[in-house]
Amino acid sequence: MQRTQHMGEEERLLLLDLITQRRDVILSRATDARMIPVKAQAWEQVTNSLASSGMGPTRTVKQVKKIWENMRSRAKKFVSDQKKKFYRTGGGPPSPDIKPDAVIEKILALIADELEPAPNYNDSDSWPRDKEVFIIANDLTLLTSAPHIYFDSLTCLEA
Repeated sequence: MQRTQHMGEEERLLLLDLITQRRDVILSRATDARMIPVKAQAWEQVTNSLASSGMGPTRTVKQVKKIWENMRSRAKKFVSDQKKKFYRTGGGPPSPDIKPDAVIEKILALIADELEPAPNYNDSDSWPRDKEVFIIANDLTLLTSAPHIYFDSLTCLEA
């Protein structure tokens, strides 16, 4: 892959807008035979729109995809670094937050569902504290919002 000049902030924001317009296709996790050509066409449209803007050099679909992957990776790293700083304090005052730039904010809004941890209903500490949780044990149904519940072999369903 041939190197081209770096993307400026305006060009990156345009790329994010173009991806946002086609987010249902581009960010879809489906990789079946029907979706692959649809995704390829969406990336082609993004690349053509980016090239027609005249903001930077003409880039290939492969280059635009790689730029997107790098941008997304940097945004995830930003969130990870923020979490590390939060837990690093050891009980002292939190370290000052570094505010994300406009590009990272837009990426984080676009990939917010990727950043949410998967629910773990086998661990009562991971239950949502702001929602009511139904705990079903044998034939008895309990409704509780208690922060810590200790039961053996239960099935948890979110309300």
